Amino acid sequence: MDNEVRKVLELLEAGKITTDEAVQLMNAIKDTKATNTASDTFFRNEVDSFLNATSKVVESIKDVVTDAFYFNETGSLKKEFTKEIQGNINTLNLKGKNSSVAVEVYDGETIIVSTEYIPKYDFQGVEFESENGVYNLVYDNEKVKYMKIKAKIPNNIVIENIDFATKNASITCYGLHFKNATLTTKNSKIDLRTLNGDNLIAETKNSKIEISNSTIKTITGNSGNAKIELDAVTSKEVYLTTSNGKIAIMDCSINKIDCQTSNGEIKIDDLTQVGGEGTENTIKAVTYNHSIKIGFKNLSQGINLKAKTSLGDIKVKNQNFKTTKEVSHLESVVEGQTYNYESANSKTDIVAETSKGNIYIV
Repeated sequence: MDNEVRKVLELLEAGKITTDEAVQLMNAIKDTKATNTASDTFFRNEVDSFLNATSKVVESIKDVVTDAFYFNETGSLKKEFTKEIQGNINTLNLKGKNSSVAVEVYDGETIIVSTEYIPKYDFQGVEFESENGVYNLVYDNEKVKYMKIKAKIPNNIVIENIDFATKNASITCYGLHFKNATLTTKNSKIDLRTLNGDNLIAETKNSKIEISNSTIKTITGNSGNAKIELDAVTSKEVYLTTSNGKIAIMDCSINKIDCQTSNGEIKIDDLTQVGGEGTENTIKAVTYNHSIKIGFKNLSQGINLKAKTSLGDIKVKNQNFKTTKEVSHLESVVEGQTYNYESANSKTDIVAETSKGNIYIV
């Protein structure tokens, strides 16, 4: 290896220069040796050989060196890839990395997928693979620093299956029409607006899920340590789970609600549950160390209640409620029905449980 290269790496390892200064020095050294492609390839191989023989601390320098190569060759570390998709589209799979996935509808005829990324050494590029209407964005995940994805989907297209995923960045979807959708990320939020679909699964950790102004038959939301919020959503079934986060359902029309959290409040406000023959309206709300509040937009709703708390109180503000209440040193239990439960057109069975929190039915 050239003495100049070795000296730069030794200075960087010893902490005598910064990574930015090392990149500048590497650029200067490479420029002097860039008289032909053979010398450039030799220089890369020599740097890789040295890095592979050093400790894990020095191994981290590889990205700095290879990034300098890409900058000199292209004028920018960032690369872009765009693909237009036409024809039969049954399934769309988009996987990002350390950057956002943003999808929206537009008034057009083709699906347009654009990516922005920073490649590492020996990256072979991005491409779309398709077979029988299944489209996959394909690349070597280990050889990019991040992969940012933007997609535009015609507003008259209903996609059978959608699978969008990333890590450490958000997923946003506006206006999509689908049969089944799975959206997964970590450490960042999922923001969904004006969606129309049959089945939705949204999962993240340590950040919130927001769904608004949407009509989706079945919704499953899972957020670790963060809030889940539904606003103006119409659905048949909703299943929400989080830890240490609040669950808020506001101004929605939902027949079946099953929500559970730890150390977070559950608030269901201005809920509409439509009745009719064969319609089963249920609410199950379970939390620990926090309160539960359930309120209906229709004051004539027939309600059958089973509520239980430890070290808290249960309050039913509906004057038409006939209840039985049991209190012990361990827990408080309230069971009862509204007087119109048997005759009401719209009926709801409620199970509410908490520890060290109050329960309010309004």
